[in-house]
Amino acid sequence: ERYRRFFEDDLTGDFTAKLNGDILTCNTAFTRMFGFESLQYAESSNLFSLFPGQQQTIEFLELLRSQKKLEYHEIELRRITGDPVHVVANVTGSFDERGFLSRVRGYLFDDTARKALEAELRQAQKMEAVGQLAGGIAHDLNNILTVIMGYAEFLKDSLWESSEARGDAQTIPDSVDRAQGLTHKLLTFSRHQVLQPATLDMNKVVRDFSQLLRRIIRANIRIETQLDPKISPVRMDPGQMDQVLMNLSVNAQDAMAEGGG
Repeated sequence: ERYRRFFEDDLTGDFTAKLNGDILTCNTAFTRMFGFESLQYAESSNLFSLFPGQQQTIEFLELLRSQKKLEYHEIELRRITGDPVHVVANVTGSFDERGFLSRVRGYLFDDTARKALEAELRQAQKMEAVGQLAGGIAHDLNNILTVIMGYAEFLKDSLWESSEARGDAQTIPDSVDRAQGLTHKLLTFSRHQVLQPATLDMNKVVRDFSQLLRRIIRANIRIETQLDPKISPVRMDPGQMDQVLMNLSVNAQDAMAEGGG
C-alpha cells in the first residue's frame, strides 16, 4: 500500500506497459501530462499512440533492447490532442527467461517548458546576430553614401545652373538622403543608433509607411488606411515607430493565412 501511494502521488508520469504498448498501469501525473480525461481512460490506451510515428516507436524499442534501460533519455511525444510534449524519460525493460523484452516501465518528466525557453533563447541570439549584421551593413553603406554625396555635389557645382543636367544631378543627393534614412532604420533596429525623438504627424507616417508595406505584404492581402485628420502629433523616434508598424503588420499578415484586408 505504501508503494502504491508513492506511485500514485509521484509528480513524474509513471507507467508500466506491455511490449505492444498497452498500458497496464499509470499514475495521475501521467494522465495529466498527456491530457487523458481520466486515469481509467489512460490505462485503456496504448503507450505507443503517444509517439509521433511508427519509426520513432521502433527506434525506441530497439534502443531499449540493446541498452536494457534508458537514463535521462530525451524524446518528443504527443498529447492526445496532438500537441508536442518533450519529456525526459528514465525507462527500464523487463526481459523474460529467453532474454526477450516483455514489458516497459518508466518515469517521464515533462520538459516542454524548458525546451520552449531554449527556443526563445536561440531566437533571441539569432535576432542579436541579425542586428549586428544590420548595424555593420548600415555603417559600411553610410561610408559609401558619403562618397557618393561628395562626388554628386562636385558634379552639380560643375554644371551651369541653367543646364538640364544640373536638375538630373540633383536627384543623386536626393536619393542619397532617402538611402541614409534607410540606414538610420537599420541602425535603430540593431540598437547602434542613438534614439532621436521627433514630433511626428502619424497620418503622414502611416501614409509613407503604407507605400513601403505594399512591397512587403503578400499580394492576397489588401491594405487600407483610415486616418483621423484631428489626431494629435506624437513625439517618438521615427525609426522605432516604423519598427512598431512593421511588427504589427507582419503579425497581422501571419494571422491572415487565406488573405483579406
